[in-house]
Amino acid sequence: MADDSVDAVVVRMVLCSLPDVGVALAEARWVLKADGQIRSLEHVRADTRVLARAIRGAGRRAGPRLPRGR
Repeated sequence: MADDSVDAVVVRMVLCSLPDVGVALAEARWVLKADGQIRSLEHVRADTRVLARAIRGAGRRAGPRLPRGR
């Protein structure tokens, strides 16, 4: 996909199976338009604080935070 070409990226239950989540989120940001959004639905939590912060940070920069389910 071309840079700055999509309005939204949806990531659904896939981050747990990727070897490098940071690369995936960076690619998502790369193709997003400046006002684009990343929407994520995951079924596991990050296993390190650094990864958890990176995922939260990507969400803050790309769009509003989603409410946490309990």
